[in-house]
Amino acid sequence: MAAHASIRPLLLSYALPHIPSHGFSSHALSLASLSLPAPYHYSAPLPAAGIVALFGKGREPERALVREWLAERRRKLEVEMKDVGKEKEGRPSLEQVLERRLEMNEDVRPWLADAFALFSITATHIPVANVGIKTPFPVLNHSLHIADSALSLSSSSRANLHESLPLSLLYLSTELHQLSLPLNEPSMPSTRDFLKRRLENYYELQTKIDNAAFVGTTGWNAIRGGIKIIKMVRYASALVAANPEKTSKSRGEYLRTHFKNMREVAAVLSGMKLTKAYTYLADVQEHKQVIPFRRYAGGIGRASQAKQFGTTKGRWPEKSVRFILRLLKNAESNAEAKEISAEELVIKNIVVQQAPKTHRRTFRAHGRINPYKGHPCHIEVVLATPDVEVAKAGKSTVATARKETPATIQAIEA
Repeated sequence: MAAHASIRPLLLSYALPHIPSHGFSSHALSLASLSLPAPYHYSAPLPAAGIVALFGKGREPERALVREWLAERRRKLEVEMKDVGKEKEGRPSLEQVLERRLEMNEDVRPWLADAFALFSITATHIPVANVGIKTPFPVLNHSLHIADSALSLSSSSRANLHESLPLSLLYLSTELHQLSLPLNEPSMPSTRDFLKRRLENYYELQTKIDNAAFVGTTGWNAIRGGIKIIKMVRYASALVAANPEKTSKSRGEYLRTHFKNMREVAAVLSGMKLTKAYTYLADVQEHKQVIPFRRYAGGIGRASQAKQFGTTKGRWPEKSVRFILRLLKNAESNAEAKEISAEELVIKNIVVQQAPKTHRRTFRAHGRINPYKGHPCHIEVVLATPDVEVAKAGKSTVATARKETPATIQAIEA
């Protein structure tokens, strides 16, 4: 087996010069055995049994020879195009690379159609009919290899799929056009014109793809920006934009306090003066006053302190109170930076929104595991100076015009 592994690549490489005259056949491999160096030299062509022992039964020897020829042409193309780039102090064009690769098919053109047909039949056979399964994937893989090589040789950037896939189909159609031409005439003039026309279409397609990608990227960025703006508007108040000199704002995101408790705290603080809010929250921390629970009141116990708010249920959520106090202090500092007196500030707008849940787990009896989720929230507080209220006007002192009747008019005239 070791001898087979070492002689197999040698036999394939020495069989390549025999392909133009004998095609991709076992006979070309047999003749190549006469040119092998010592100690693998044969005095007579290798018999069919030896070919089968080296490459397998059926059409496997011819299939291996086709694969070796394609690999050798790829290596030769890369070497030649790199030399062309050194001579021109740059890189060869895409047309030059593909044209040179098509020229390499010229000496084996009579055998190339049968080679591709053989290459597209897999080694697996249907047991009943003993017929090979035809698949286009090997030929498509061959054209993709050539497209990738052409793009890498002609450009310094890495090839993308939207470039290599259309180019591989372009090359495959050009190669099929080359194989369809008469064998008694040179194929390159017609093939060169066909390739040039297809490349013009390819460049137009790439321009459209690039424009579409630019528009798509720009549109996606605009959509993302719009989503971001919409997300900001969910928490921001229009008061800041309307009168920024007399307002201040503070904001907290993903705060680890339950949004239901925080919502009830925010509801009772909305519209309250800042100084009164500080006093009220300090009393809540000492359980002297209560936070009334109105919306999220399921399972909430009754508290006598809630009577002053017109309800019966209430709690003392100390953690939420601590978070809201920090935000109020922050907003007060922002107001001081704008030279706004804290005595004048009113909690004009306060918004609480639910943030994404945090996921943990807790371990229960009998090997069970239950979810243990957190319910954080986003909070935004807007402080503003109170609007100047205009006193309601009293009863009007302006005399109303009296409607004159015909009798009155006659009396006046008399």
